[in-house]
Amino acid sequence: MFQRPGFVDALDFLTPQQSIAQAQAMEKRAQRMWDLAGPASDDRRLTGRWWHAGWQPFASFYGDIVLLIDHHPGPEGSVGQVIAHVHDPDHISWIAPSFGAYLQAAADSMDQDREEFLNGPLEGAETLGK
Repeated sequence: MFQRPGFVDALDFLTPQQSIAQAQAMEKRAQRMWDLAGPASDDRRLTGRWWHAGWQPFASFYGDIVLLIDHHPGPEGSVGQVIAHVHDPDHISWIAPSFGAYLQAAADSMDQDREEFLNGPLEGAETLGK
């Protein structure tokens, strides 16, 4: 799946229990980040924080990249936007204005590099959407 512009990886969608556990782990990690690294982002679509209870984790790439639905955006963001916490280097980044837009971007990303995902060209693909 598309994780952020320019990157495609196999993300694991989280179960409700995994989502809760991920949120709790991020909340614990956030205190260290505030103490050590300052703001998470200066993007005005984001809160600039390392964690907010209004964020809902929904997918993860080994915990190093966590995608979240943002129910507490910054002043130029929108409720329901998709954001990512990326580890090493740690930062929070904006991904898409909505979950639907995220899914479309993921589909577009896979469509642009079909051979990577299918191990070969997809014959007749041009007629699938018609």
